[in-house]
Amino acid sequence: MPLRDAQGDGDGMVIDTPITGSYVVWALLGGLNRLRFGLIESTTCYQIELVNPGTNTGSLSVPADWAFEYARVQQPSGSCDPRYAGPVQMSYEASDVTGTISFQAISPNLPTIIDSVQATVAFTSPPFWVPPSKAFSATNIEVTPL
Repeated sequence: MPLRDAQGDGDGMVIDTPITGSYVVWALLGGLNRLRFGLIESTTCYQIELVNPGTNTGSLSVPADWAFEYARVQQPSGSCDPRYAGPVQMSYEASDVTGTISFQAISPNLPTIIDSVQATVAFTSPPFWVPPSKAFSATNIEVTPL
């Protein structure tokens, strides 16, 4: 898992020591299931989130019954993890996401492995700390259930 327990006690509660250049995916089971894709680079976290059930209408191709929910960039990098308690120092919403995310969903429609993420997240008029776009390119990413 690309976020280390900074205290080293294995409880996962302190997650502020990221491994730079890592891809991670968390599965959040609930009334609406979600998959959060994170790309951690130095002090920055790039996120794409999918929701299920949903009907995808955007330019990001995703498996049936899944839909793109949002994409954003945040600092610090630990904010990629849904368990992160804050504070989020900076956040900027993406203007567009294109590409493809593929996986085989199993009951209850949450995958254990993401086959491929080939996507570009675009940011219109970004602030100084955000690039105009960020590419996600990874295969066979293990999904961490929460």
